[in-house]
Amino acid sequence: MTNDWIGYEPVTSEFTASGVFNVSYAANQARQRLWPGLYGAKTRALFNFADTSDAKGHAVSVYGNSYVSGGKLQLDGSGDYIAFSNYENDLIVNNEDLAIDVLAKLNGASAGTSYPCLFALYDGSTLIAIRYVDGGWGSYANRLSLQLDGTTGGQLGGAGWSSTSAPTKTDASNTDHWYSISRVSGVWNVYFDGALKFQCNQMGPSNNSPRKLIIGSIELAAGVHNWGVNGSGLATISALRVCIGTNLGYTGSSISLPSDPLTEI
Repeated sequence: MTNDWIGYEPVTSEFTASGVFNVSYAANQARQRLWPGLYGAKTRALFNFADTSDAKGHAVSVYGNSYVSGGKLQLDGSGDYIAFSNYENDLIVNNEDLAIDVLAKLNGASAGTSYPCLFALYDGSTLIAIRYVDGGWGSYANRLSLQLDGTTGGQLGGAGWSSTSAPTKTDASNTDHWYSISRVSGVWNVYFDGALKFQCNQMGPSNNSPRKLIIGSIELAAGVHNWGVNGSGLATISALRVCIGTNLGYTGSSISLPSDPLTEI
């Protein structure tokens, strides 16, 4: 289904438990606030599910039982995710530097066959995504990975990149953790709670295409998901930010943890 994301971030009860975005929630208009510089600023997407400080409206498609409760986006069932198709022109990815921050929690039963995906940027053919893999990848089993279509030689074969230093699903379960992913001068850096876990020296998708933003899964077509939550994966997402531009400061062996709620860069 498609519902209007009417110019502010969701808080408790603005999704119903059945996955419907409640556009008639009382006092919405009183909380609405413009977000100057959404277009043209380095920050291209920003969600703080614990507050109401967003601005520019976008249409959201809600799948499964996705809803907001306790200041968090709840994605703890089969096929739960949300997708924003009309962020596309804001998220054109060419050869620029970029940085993505996510505050997320896995549930305690996430090992084994699940592929919990935190987010994806997808243009219909190429993909940038951060996700955990299942238990069938040897020394990389159940670890955090970076999916970069258009690359080769990844430890997971083709476009899949990871490391034995990457966190496992057990490391990430039952409490919130920060994931920060950057591309700086063609090198990808993957941070977990501020510590660099692995790098990839391939540019990845750089075809200047507008990209759909998907939170909680990889959406191959409307309502068709893969590598998402299958009942034993991602639990909640509290905040997410996507920035495109230079001098974002996401380099080195460690970075300062973002603050919750996230702010514009």
